[in-house]
Amino acid sequence: MDEGWNAVIDKEIDGRNSVPYTIEERNPRFSRCLAARRVARTIMLGSAPSVREQRNRGIEVTRIRLDVVQPGEQVSVFNDALSHLHNQLAYLYSDMSNNRYWYDTRPNGDTC
Repeated sequence: MDEGWNAVIDKEIDGRNSVPYTIEERNPRFSRCLAARRVARTIMLGSAPSVREQRNRGIEVTRIRLDVVQPGEQVSVFNDALSHLHNQLAYLYSDMSNNRYWYDTRPNGDTC
C-alpha cells in the first residue's frame, strides 16, 4: 500500500485517534463489542487492495455482517455502527444503493 493509506488507516479505521474509536467511546452499545472498529477493519480488509478502474468495488453489506457478527451478538449493533461510519468518514465510499463499501485515499466529499 502506498504512503497515502497511513493517514486513512490512522484516522478512519483503527487507533486511539480514529473516528471508529471515538464513536465507540460515545456509545456503550458499540464499545461492548468494538462494533465500529470491527466494521471499519472488515471494510478495509475486504475491499483492499483495489484499483480505481475496478468494476465492482468494495465489499457487500452481507459479507460485512458475516465477517463481524459472532454468535450471541445482535446484527443491528453492527448495522448501526456501519451507518455511523458511513455518515462520519471522509474516505469511506458506498455504491448508489449503499450495498457495497470501500475506502479510498481521496475524500468522498460527503462529510463536513
